[in-house]
Amino acid sequence: MPGALLLDFDGVLVQTQEAWLNTMNAVAQQRGTPPIDRAHFLETWGQSVEADAALFFQGANPAEIGRQYTDVFAEFVGLVRIEPHAKHLFDSCRQSGLPTAIVTNAPLELVDTLAHHFGLKPIAMCAPSKGVGPKPAPDLLIKACDKTGVDCCKAWFVGDTSNDRAAAKAACTHFVGYGTPGDSRISTLAELIDQLFHGQ
Repeated sequence: MPGALLLDFDGVLVQTQEAWLNTMNAVAQQRGTPPIDRAHFLETWGQSVEADAALFFQGANPAEIGRQYTDVFAEFVGLVRIEPHAKHLFDSCRQSGLPTAIVTNAPLELVDTLAHHFGLKPIAMCAPSKGVGPKPAPDLLIKACDKTGVDCCKAWFVGDTSNDRAAAKAACTHFVGYGTPGDSRISTLAELIDQLFHGQ
């Protein structure tokens, strides 16, 4: 069993693609920038707010884009779906004493609101901030391990994108690919629960 379990948020614990696509296009409309088509959106899924600002919003201030995301996302929260077994995973980790952290490139206020809405209770939540870069940099994983009191090489990080994979490699953390190649791979959170607690 790992010393700590770190998890990406969007695409692992919750499915938010439809909500994010609608949010980003609403922000684009507000700002008068071109609409974002689904194919381009999916190609860049999981990138940072800074990357979104540069690519989709004509180099706008990332902090301003992040605030707009947080304000607008509430209109589309009904499109968010929690992954089956996500709450059971956190409950099982808490009961067994396994520390957990959510590691995300999304705005922290937004993730915190959704996590509480769905009853997900990690020890820590880590998002980009001053001096802490977004994935694929290892900063967020290092911060999460510091908050859970575990060395990075003893933690597992569950993610679903190439940015997640690169961050884990840079942090020397075991990467569990959620539907994507990794040091190990799962298709569902139920598989992860079996690996952690049932020896499968």
